[in-house]
Amino acid sequence: MSEIVASRIPTPARSLSLDVDAYRTLAFAKIEDDTVWTREWICIGVDEDIPDVGDLLPFTAGDHAVHVQRLASGRLAGRFNLAQHGGCRVVPLQCRQGAKTSCSFTSCGHSRDRAPLQAAEAKTPSPEMYQYLGLRPERLLGVRVATDGPLIFVHLDPAGDAFNRVEVVATPHRESSARRDDGWLELAGNWKHVGQRIATGAKLAGATAASATFESTESIEEEGGGAPICATWRFPNLIVLSAGASQCVIVLQPIALQRTLCRLTLYGPQPLARWRALLERRASAIDIPADSHRWLETTLAARVVQRTTPSPLTGDDT
Repeated sequence: MSEIVASRIPTPARSLSLDVDAYRTLAFAKIEDDTVWTREWICIGVDEDIPDVGDLLPFTAGDHAVHVQRLASGRLAGRFNLAQHGGCRVVPLQCRQGAKTSCSFTSCGHSRDRAPLQAAEAKTPSPEMYQYLGLRPERLLGVRVATDGPLIFVHLDPAGDAFNRVEVVATPHRESSARRDDGWLELAGNWKHVGQRIATGAKLAGATAASATFESTESIEEEGGGAPICATWRFPNLIVLSAGASQCVIVLQPIALQRTLCRLTLYGPQPLARWRALLERRASAIDIPADSHRWLETTLAARVVQRTTPSPLTGDDT
């Protein structure tokens, strides 16, 4: 651990940083699975992904496959998928190399997710939902669910921290009840580097260990001018880009050590093509923005150190 998480001792305070191996090794991806994806509130999508009763939103957090389903009461129920390893008795070697595979069993924690599933007209589970729900979904292990505005979050640890809406400073302000557009965008790079490049700009005052806002001089308008783009990052995987009345909600999801899926939801007048072009341009930049790089490394390294420190009573990790 000490070889990957390094400490700097600047004045006046101590900060933490990550070694290059944190961005490219399967070993650190496993550490993130234990200390981040299973221990934080993870954003998985928005209300509009599952608008109707019975609709189901799949999401793989680290190596753990879960879903959220809208019930007849309107409430959202979170559960671990029935077929965590798909149709395999053991996880095949090719599925244990840090990359999500293309497989017919999309409920598996080692396969790529599919788009949200819509319930049948009778509001009953569709045949495709069986690998997620089985015949008795009420018997599946539950997952905690929270919402903030249209944003949907899950927490895999039943004893984890309560959801704190105060920290979700990136709740979209919407001019209408429906999103303008949505889409998925795959970008090359470790999820941390992709997020750091997307959240370019100077860090504004008020940043915490849970969220930070970065303001750039760039505009989303083709002709220039217009409001500058602000990126609000809620650790670990939610970034909201705001430019005037337009917002692009980005849910980061690692699908390989050097590949990241961005689940996009748009509000406001700007079209999807313009936001995609902006994200692709930022993600291809050679340099990593200093402020977002420093904030994420310090935030993530602190979580890793805290959650992998042996207990003085038992010697076990906390």
